[in-house]
Amino acid sequence: MRNTTIRSLVLTIFLTEILAATLSADASNTNKPAVTTEIKLDGQPVHEGIRCYTVTSAYQKGPNKLEVLLPDNYSPTNHYRVLYLLPVNAGTDGQWGSGIVEARRLHLQNQYQMICVAPAYEILPWYGDNPDQTAVRQSSYILDVVIPFVDQTFSTVTNKEGRLLTGFSKSGFGALGLFLMHPDTFGKVAVFDSFVNLPQLKNYTEWGLAETYGPMENFDRYDVLELMRKQKTILQKPPCRITILAGGPGSRIGVDALQSKLKDYNIPYIYILGSTMEHTWTSGWLAPAVASIAGNN
Repeated sequence: MRNTTIRSLVLTIFLTEILAATLSADASNTNKPAVTTEIKLDGQPVHEGIRCYTVTSAYQKGPNKLEVLLPDNYSPTNHYRVLYLLPVNAGTDGQWGSGIVEARRLHLQNQYQMICVAPAYEILPWYGDNPDQTAVRQSSYILDVVIPFVDQTFSTVTNKEGRLLTGFSKSGFGALGLFLMHPDTFGKVAVFDSFVNLPQLKNYTEWGLAETYGPMENFDRYDVLELMRKQKTILQKPPCRITILAGGPGSRIGVDALQSKLKDYNIPYIYILGSTMEHTWTSGWLAPAVASIAGNN
């Protein structure tokens, strides 16, 4: 037991020192403040068969879980793509289920020989950075904490072709925003029943956006449709990098708005409509979503 404790302590110190050096260097290059981060491997995972870490970061108000699902035959001599599954709810579980648990149930990590990663947040995630609160930087948390940790800890493909994004509803909005703001970081994105519309002031407060974004004008920076317009020249070039999915019957307002703009800007995309796909991780949309961005299409 003592040896296990010592190994865990050494791992924690080692990871913390690596991350601190890397994130400080990143901060010097981008004029961002250094991100104080500590990451510990948990002895007991939240979900069976999925590695779990506790992350304490200046970009979140308190410790949060980070789950990692490796292929069964994972080898450090190979290099793996990473699928980032963005949660809809705070924490690791909620009324909409868990993306990484569904990925494990579908054996996506083995089917596509990739690493699946699911971060967690202490407040409802909308994937923005609050300019008034350093501890509410949900977008930067992915870019400056989660990705560097994953790339340093595991054998990954460390370019955009090696990073895939997926989510639905508000996390679909977050996945699209991250992809469109950082097309050199992420290769492809697949979203289901994504939110894309600008909220009314009443909804901005009631839906939790104000806590993530702060002033409403800050939300404008994350307007998916405007970001698409800015990046259209890049996205018009092959390969097809965007998949949108909708549940039935019929499509959703956000999906319709996305399709309209994609067509207006001549951006290639894949569209999947499933009449039985409901607004949860487990309703059958995740498998075709991942196939569209991780398969040989």
